[in-house]
Amino acid sequence: MQSLARRSALHILLVCLGLFTGAGSLHWPLPTAVAAEVQEEGSRFCQGFLYCKETKGDTTATQAFLYLYSTEERGTYSRLTVIPFYSREMDPAKHYFRRSVLWPLGISEQKGDASYFQILPLYWHADNPTRQYTVIIPVYFDYAKEDRRYTHLIPLYGHHRHGDYYHRYFVLGPLAIATYDKQIDLKE
Repeated sequence: MQSLARRSALHILLVCLGLFTGAGSLHWPLPTAVAAEVQEEGSRFCQGFLYCKETKGDTTATQAFLYLYSTEERGTYSRLTVIPFYSREMDPAKHYFRRSVLWPLGISEQKGDASYFQILPLYWHADNPTRQYTVIIPVYFDYAKEDRRYTHLIPLYGHHRHGDYYHRYFVLGPLAIATYDKQIDLKE
């Protein structure tokens, strides 16, 4: 029994030494009983920088290929990353979903009633129950919050609206401006 414990400790020491030196991919002969014990307690298993898997409680994380690939699962939350090409995070319990493509160029995110989308450096869009905006650089801008809305197609057109009573229109930039305000009966 004592010799088995010494052999198990020796094998664990050899695996740790292999991880430290990057020689973990040489497949040290580990007894299956030791590997099973390590997995039950929650552990970290690595093969150099090519593959690591860590388990603690309900969390499992995996990294591979010099940390360019990684996954994580914790309760209902999960994440998958392939740097810099793709990443995905989601948590169905919190109604959260985020996806990135060629980060930070393309990002899509949904969290509850709110959503966000971008394609850098040209396009942004966000929408939630209190406000919404869309930007296409350098020609279009649209912003809405409560009863106010600002829309511009630069330099051709612009419109500012406050409720149903105030409207201001811009045509060809500041060359032609029309304002209508029903509260003070203004038309100019």
